[in-house]
Amino acid sequence: MRLIKQGLASLYGAIIRARNSRFEAGKGIQHVDVPVVSIGNITTGGTGKSPVTQFIVRLLQQHGYSPAIVSRGYGRKSKGVVVVRDANAIVATVEESGDEAMMHAEALNIPVVVSEKRVAGAELAVREFKADVVVLDDGFQHRMLHRDVDIVVLDRNSTRNAHLLPLGRLREPASALKRASFVLSNNVSSLGEITRAAPGVAGSVFSTVAGPMLHDGVQKEPPHEAVLLSSIAHSERFRKTIQSQGTRVAEHVALKDHAWFTAADVQNVVDICAKLKCQAVIVTAKDYVKLQAFKQLFGTAGIQLLVQLIEVQVYDDAALTECILRGLSHAKAQDKSRNTHGTVKP
Repeated sequence: MRLIKQGLASLYGAIIRARNSRFEAGKGIQHVDVPVVSIGNITTGGTGKSPVTQFIVRLLQQHGYSPAIVSRGYGRKSKGVVVVRDANAIVATVEESGDEAMMHAEALNIPVVVSEKRVAGAELAVREFKADVVVLDDGFQHRMLHRDVDIVVLDRNSTRNAHLLPLGRLREPASALKRASFVLSNNVSSLGEITRAAPGVAGSVFSTVAGPMLHDGVQKEPPHEAVLLSSIAHSERFRKTIQSQGTRVAEHVALKDHAWFTAADVQNVVDICAKLKCQAVIVTAKDYVKLQAFKQLFGTAGIQLLVQLIEVQVYDDAALTECILRGLSHAKAQDKSRNTHGTVKP
């Protein structure tokens, strides 16, 4: 089996190299009329990208920008361009948007658009919602849309088992980080390894910490005991976050990443709570948006459905801010030059 995976990884690597060489020659890249900030990674699985995306959106807002998020909408049950949130309200279902896009729409008062073709999604966000910067969620490999700032998020496992898919977790070799504007790693040693792989690329360490815990939008103290329900890449990380606040985890029901919950899944959790005499279930924000249709099952059983929010702390946020603002300023200068000289955008 390993030999088969090695062969497939070699084939995948050849495809990636051919694809990247095309973009590095400037072929197939399209511009939109505003700067683009991409947040992505080079591995599969959770690296903390979603809370970093929200952190950067809020940073942009603090500096007077009106951003919109554009993403593929991973796991959604729709196709084409879908507006998840317009300038005023959420206008799509979680099935149409996917869980991460809906989580952003719930947490951030900005337009959110999903589209397989990110260029089309970005053009709509600029045209319809007057966004002056597009935040491209999970965009490092989506090179058809020109970006002005490329932020890559890594976790402590990103540099371990450093093999391409399907042998390892890498979507691209570590050398791809040379095209990043800034690297955020939640592990000091990983950041050091990245610095060696991509010398000259700026970076900083970040951490994800427990934010408020909510019940129906109202902040609550962490319960003494709870059952956890999750469908994320690193369920153990979620469990440790809950335990760090003093909550005893009676049981953890962990499904595969991005799984869609069924009534049977929810009833199973309700039955576990009854058996253990536990009156609280804690979920992630990404999972909460998929549980709206089942809230009554929890309420009828007398179970509080609590959402654990996650916040980001960047240890050199001044360097990150400077990198982003410099990239946006450069983009504006280039756009002005193109318009002045009448250059047609590709």
